Amino acid sequence: MRRGERSIFLTTYRFRAIFRCGIQKKVSARGVGSEERGFDSIETFRDRLCELFQKDGRDGGGERSVRAQKEAECAIAAARQAEILTEHSDTWREFLRTPKRGEGFVCGTEHGVDYDPDSQLVVKITKPPGFGLFPRVVSVPRYKGGEVGWKREPSVEFVAATPIEYLERWIRANEVFDDDTRLVSVVRWRDGQVSFCIVQPHYDGEAATERQIESSFIEGGWTPLRDPRGEHLVYMNYPWNVLAVDALPRNCKYNKDGLQPFDVILVTPDDDLDAYFKIY
Repeated sequence: MRRGERSIFLTTYRFRAIFRCGIQKKVSARGVGSEERGFDSIETFRDRLCELFQKDGRDGGGERSVRAQKEAECAIAAARQAEILTEHSDTWREFLRTPKRGEGFVCGTEHGVDYDPDSQLVVKITKPPGFGLFPRVVSVPRYKGGEVGWKREPSVEFVAATPIEYLERWIRANEVFDDDTRLVSVVRWRDGQVSFCIVQPHYDGEAATERQIESSFIEGGWTPLRDPRGEHLVYMNYPWNVLAVDALPRNCKYNKDGLQPFDVILVTPDDDLDAYFKIY
């Protein structure tokens, strides 16, 4: 564990409660300089989770909610092996109602988030039962008027991500955006729900404008794609085969060094996303 990292978990009562037992192993996003190999990277943990998922004969078929639950069970097993499993005495809702709360703690769409100024690291805990968000092409009803009336049309919507999808998102962010996000704990709440806890550098700067985002992405080799419904700003990085669907001001900072995306969701496009955005 890096110097100053433990102080994150002493910032608020919430995070102190989760990590009061302490984390003995260093868990680095890249595993650089760690002598305790084990599950010392997001990639390694993802790979072990996939192994456990496949070992039990779970080929990924069926409903997304069922797959997410099975992946979460495997994540618990992998975290126990890696000694990063935290058994919490509260449910997530009880955790949010904890009387003592840090001034910097906020709860967004995907995470509960806190910031530790000493280490300059941000702590994020996924909000169960989901593991962040994931873009998918779904069929939605649209009113067309006249004799046509209601008609179902494809649309890209954000749905709850599975544990593997969430980990792969941050693996891509570390590679493509040179981020340094690390998985430090898997939390099992009292009611059996599961969260991932990650840490990420805090990036200085102001919220980027759409113009700054567009110019920086294009300069970085990204290709803007047209959303047929005009609902999303979408960029494709063909060399990395990565799609960014929510490169928005709330997810990007801009400072003297340029643009720094910190919460953009990156995915490898499946056939449905490929056809919807006409990627290839």
